[in-house]
This record gives sequence, C-alpha cells and structure tokens, in this order.
Amino acid sequence: MKRNHEERSPTLNSEYKEILSHWDQFYTQQVGSPYQYTPKDFANLKYLLNKCKNCNISFNDFLCSITSEWHLNNLSIPLLNSHFNQLLANSAKKTLFPNHYDRKFEQTLEQDKLPAYWQHLTALGFKKGYSQGAGSIWTK
Repeated sequence: MKRNHEERSPTLNSEYKEILSHWDQFYTQQVGSPYQYTPKDFANLKYLLNKCKNCNISFNDFLCSITSEWHLNNLSIPLLNSHFNQLLANSAKKTLFPNHYDRKFEQTLEQDKLPAYWQHLTALGFKKGYSQGAGSIWTK
C-alpha cells in the first residue's frame, strides 16, 4: 500500500521529517507528481541518510548531484540507494572546486574564476568574513 509520508509522521523525528520534506519537494519538481511511499522506502531512506553522513555530504547536496541523464520518471528511493556511489562520483566530477575553503587554491585561481569559487562556497553554507591578520576568510 502506497502512502504519503505525513501519514507516518508521528513516528518520525524532526530531522527525518525535514529530509522527507526535501525529498518530496525534489521529487515533485522533477517528476511533476507527489512521491508515493511504500513501507520499505522509509528504511531505504534512513540507510541512504547514513550513507550521506558517512561521506560528509548533506542529503540536499546529494539530491543536487542527480542529473538529467538519470531516468527521472523512474526516480525512487531504492534507485537512489542502489546507485549512491555512482551519483556521488558524478557529483564530485561536476565541480572544479574543493568543497572547503582553501586559501592556496583561491590564490591560484584566475580573477574570472574567483566569483564562481565564492558562489560554490556560499552554496555549501560558507560565509565570507574578514580578519585583520588574515584578510578575507570563509567559515561555516
């Protein structure tokens, strides 16, 4: 029996509800209709979240790694789970920038590439600041 995740919400913690909400929004944007959950999907999603945590990637960043080359009409939580390593490898190839602030890397970039690197850092949750001794710094 397929269900909406809200029907099971009372048994889920708030972090898990937030992840389900992100998944619902992502799926609806990509496919155009709400995702219909099966009972196994909840266990698969928890397993997927643990994989993301072990790889130091947020679930949202992982969702962003899904590209149009994937058959979005067959998109499902079990599919994400079974293709996790391939999706993660694809997301690592997409960016030319490290997923952390690296002053030496920043100094090697050409001036026209700096705004893209800063935008990448901002998308990862970093904020630009200033230190008298160090100059510009990026912190999370």
